[in-house]
Amino acid sequence: MTATRPAHILVAIDGSHESFDACRQAVALAHACRARLTALHVAVALPPRNPMSRVEYRQVEAAARLQGARLLREACALGGGLVPCATELHQGKPVDVICDRSKELDVDLIVVGSRGLNALDRFLLGSTSTTVAQRAHCAVLIARPRAPGAA
Repeated sequence: MTATRPAHILVAIDGSHESFDACRQAVALAHACRARLTALHVAVALPPRNPMSRVEYRQVEAAARLQGARLLREACALGGGLVPCATELHQGKPVDVICDRSKELDVDLIVVGSRGLNALDRFLLGSTSTTVAQRAHCAVLIARPRAPGAA
């Protein structure tokens, strides 16, 4: 079995330190493979039974879009101009959006960060990275945070 280089990489950004570490790794891989890079942020949708008024809900959604756009700009800046970076901002359930968009964009590799949840947290909360790895149509790299002082 021969491995092929990814031509299109999707990296999911949620604003955490772990997702930015994953983005750095995705940028390095995209640069080494001369692959296209798409940074994706999913603003988590509020539950429909939330007691907010429609005006408040629209304000929260607008703030989430602005925050997501800022995160995507920061993620693309990690490439230092060496890697072309497309951005996508969506709203919904992160696992669904990541898996659906990766298939629609025909990406070869999805890169997600890992927060290092323990077994109980994974059981109670679930793990986005684990679920993406189980559901994705392509390879998934779960980028672990680098140890402090690691090269």
